[in-house]
Amino acid sequence: MQEIKRLQDGGYDTVQTSFISGFLQENPMLSVEDNKIIFGKLTNLSNQKLGGLIATEQYQNATDEEKAKMISSFMDKNRDFIYEGFIANKIKGLSGQELMDTLSYLKKSGVLNETRFKKLIKNGVIKL
Repeated sequence: MQEIKRLQDGGYDTVQTSFISGFLQENPMLSVEDNKIIFGKLTNLSNQKLGGLIATEQYQNATDEEKAKMISSFMDKNRDFIYEGFIANKIKGLSGQELMDTLSYLKKSGVLNETRFKKLIKNGVIKL
């Protein structure tokens, strides 16, 4: 995470502050418990895998602007992965109105967007 701070201090936009600051930036449409689950998973996954990205030759040879873009893309992919798993867990075993209400909640929160919705339908996670 020092690398992200270094790039941000240099004026490069790498990721949203909430992912690196250590503070939970709550989504007001999600419950506190759901925010903590997502933030914890994002932080853990990012901490585990970011070092691998930084250690690559491609990353080491990149300019700071390229490094910032690589980190931003890495974090976006992690966020999508975490959100998709979170959605799958929230709707597991649900059907009918309960499923529709939960999907509505997730859509209003921003966790479930059109791209994730289509992907989860294609993968059989969401069955309408």
